[in-house]
Amino acid sequence: MDDDAMDDGKQKLIIQQERNFKALYRAMSKIDLDCITEKWEFEEHITILKSKWELIDKTHWELEDELKGSNLIMDYSQKYEALEQKYDNIKRALNSKMWSSVHYQRSAPKIDIPEFSGNYVHWITFKDIFMETIHNNPSISKAQKMQYLKTKLKGEAERLVQHLSISGDNYDSCWEILSHRYDNRRLQFTSFMSTMQNIPAIQHPNANNMKRMHDVITECMNGLGNMGVEVSNWGPMIVYNMSQKLDSITLNEYTKETQNNRELPNLEEFLGFLELKFLAYETAKGCSKETIENKIHRPNNRGWNNNYKPNNFPNKQQDMKKLGYSKIFHASYGQCPLCYKDHVLMQCDKFIDMDIAQRNKTVAKLKVCKNCLYSHGNVACSSKKTCRECNLKHHTLLHFNKPVYNDSNVRRDQDRNSNPGPSTSTTPGAHHLATDGTEVLLTTIQIKVQSADGNYVTLRGLLDQGSQTNLISENAAQLLRLPRSKFDAAITGIGSTSRNCKGLLQLHCKSIHSDFTFNVQALILTNLTNKLPGSTFQSTGWTHLQNLKLADPNYNVSGSIDFLLGADVYADIILDGVLKGDQHSPIAQQTRLGWILCGKLRIFNCHLTLAITSDLSKYWEIEDIIPSSQDIHRDDQCETYY
Repeated sequence: MDDDAMDDGKQKLIIQQERNFKALYRAMSKIDLDCITEKWEFEEHITILKSKWELIDKTHWELEDELKGSNLIMDYSQKYEALEQKYDNIKRALNSKMWSSVHYQRSAPKIDIPEFSGNYVHWITFKDIFMETIHNNPSISKAQKMQYLKTKLKGEAERLVQHLSISGDNYDSCWEILSHRYDNRRLQFTSFMSTMQNIPAIQHPNANNMKRMHDVITECMNGLGNMGVEVSNWGPMIVYNMSQKLDSITLNEYTKETQNNRELPNLEEFLGFLELKFLAYETAKGCSKETIENKIHRPNNRGWNNNYKPNNFPNKQQDMKKLGYSKIFHASYGQCPLCYKDHVLMQCDKFIDMDIAQRNKTVAKLKVCKNCLYSHGNVACSSKKTCRECNLKHHTLLHFNKPVYNDSNVRRDQDRNSNPGPSTSTTPGAHHLATDGTEVLLTTIQIKVQSADGNYVTLRGLLDQGSQTNLISENAAQLLRLPRSKFDAAITGIGSTSRNCKGLLQLHCKSIHSDFTFNVQALILTNLTNKLPGSTFQSTGWTHLQNLKLADPNYNVSGSIDFLLGADVYADIILDGVLKGDQHSPIAQQTRLGWILCGKLRIFNCHLTLAITSDLSKYWEIEDIIPSSQDIHRDDQCETYY
């Protein structure tokens, strides 16, 4: 610039504007769009740029008036316009990225990310959803991403990265460890193939079995295709393997409906057949349910149930119609007469949850046999099984526990003197006793065990660290209907008492809280132990047990024990977590099945003892000494007899 041509005012304005230019250039040089992710960072940079530009803009109008007509106006205008263009561009970039991040955060739908427990099949789904919602979300910091990730990991995956604390620095390492472990294409392939091969063989075809086979084949084939495996030519092999799992009747139907029996089987045609079958079963099931409901609401309907198969009782159907039976509900295999689901009455959760009195009323209402819980009309029950508690002809689920009678305060000799004959009074006496005692809580658990038809049945058992073998009760074995293996063994317990087993079962077990599964062999015994705990008590809401996923949510309810898992299973499922409360509260131990509880508790017991004199009289009659009769000559005895 020409200093001789400028006065002092112009010189000061030009120097001030050059300083403003340098300040704005410095502020823009500190902005790195690739590293900025937080909203507050965008706002801070934009605020600084605006403040710097306001000073430049204010000085610009003063300086432009002073430089009018001067040869310096051209050079100054070029510098100003170049800086203005650069300022507008960087401000636009900041606003655009900030707006896109905020819009992404506000407009993105809330997606529930599934938990991942270490299953290779589920890793692909978990990875894709987590990366789209969390990993690639620029509005979430790494510390927040680490928090999201840790809360969605369970089981083996959680233990794999449990040494990493929640911080932004550990997120990349955590994600790298998980990706390295579970991005294993060979294991994913093996898992998909095992899932298809482990589809249970269909013994009794129904909608659930057909739908399960159809959905598993479709899911696994799509999963293999997404991995990049060329499965377009696998159709004949898949159809051959899966068709061998069909029952003979369904397999014959599929063979008849095949369009060309001389060509290789087609997978799409096989899946279409399965779809038609389960749709037909569901339609028939809906019509059957409506028919049953109509009969329930028809008060004057007397006659044999149409669902009952007449082939079971040939030559007697007309006689049964003449007898005029009232409503009889058929409890065939796979059809519950109470809830109309695919199981028998003895496996119905609704029926099992009832108390004994309600079960007996329900059986009487449904007109089913009290011994086998099936409906066979007026025909005698052919089942040879009896109650395991009293050996009488009724089902064990309908067994009433006999009341406890107290005759400790009865003096039999005094009653005999005052009353020559037995008392016939029916007035009951009640004795109520309330005690504040203790209960030793054992480690009971609940697991899901796969039955013969592929469904899972929830059983309650005992986790016994002191047992060298696994046991299951006869009742539970019958519920599962699994094939038994012959096995001769004597189970020895406390006091060297031994009991013979009734066979061996292969059990596929699953946690009630997660996808953790394990397989065990269990010996079958008639019964295992008494009900645990000894009596039902009220949980007092211990603070250290709040929000825990208990392995047995009904730990305080006295109930039967269906199985016993020994030390081998205990060693596989035990984890590190231990929670302790006060002196009279249980200890919680973390396992793969959930938190198990054990220890000595303070509980409140209430006992009620009934003493009925009329029943006591029977004992008196039995124990009374009958006076001996006088000796009678044999001739007189014969004369009296004849």
